[in-house]
Amino acid sequence: MSYRSQQFEEVLDKVDVVLDTIGGDTQARSILLLNPGGRLFSVVATPDEASLAAVGATGGTFMVQPSSEDLGRIAQLIDDGTVRVLIDSMFPLSETRAAHTKSQTGRVKGKIVLEVVPA
Repeated sequence: MSYRSQQFEEVLDKVDVVLDTIGGDTQARSILLLNPGGRLFSVVATPDEASLAAVGATGGTFMVQPSSEDLGRIAQLIDDGTVRVLIDSMFPLSETRAAHTKSQTGRVKGKIVLEVVPA
């Protein structure tokens, strides 16, 4: 299935849980896929309670609240090589447009990094 040529609701059966990272129309269409008793959690927009109730589902939002301790532990995991980040390419900040254009090609393998050099 390609999200560019096919709507997900055309190929999926009913589901119990949706993690919404897009919101808007995608969230609305996702609600319609929920089984009765299903849950939709969103990191971008509060789900419409009436739409959830109409399909017998519930939902909510959640946000991560990282602490300096958590971020320090993540930094340590990166420093010691436990977590590795695949970098596709690096661009100076002045070439943000080119970096964005590359990100839209669908051919990026890893992260695109914008390099900020202190003045």
